[in-house]
Amino acid sequence: YEPLRARSNVEEMIKNFNIDLLLAPLGTPTTKAYINLIEQGKLLVLFPIARSDEFRKPDLINLIQYQPSLRQEALIMTRFVMSK
Repeated sequence: YEPLRARSNVEEMIKNFNIDLLLAPLGTPTTKAYINLIEQGKLLVLFPIARSDEFRKPDLINLIQYQPSLRQEALIMTRFVMSK
């Protein structure tokens, strides 16, 4: 996890390769490093492997999750254990 390098790499890909989409980037700290590009609509991020609640804001429309948040997962597991 190197947030500064992640940010630099994303900016370079946008500038030099005209990318506007990242598929399954890894890590909360690295994704956080370029969150402003996502918020500004300059970058679409699909299925990040970053499960922090800060990436689950309703207005963050350019970031699409497929995993439950850590909070959701804990709730699901707790309900399962309590039902047994």
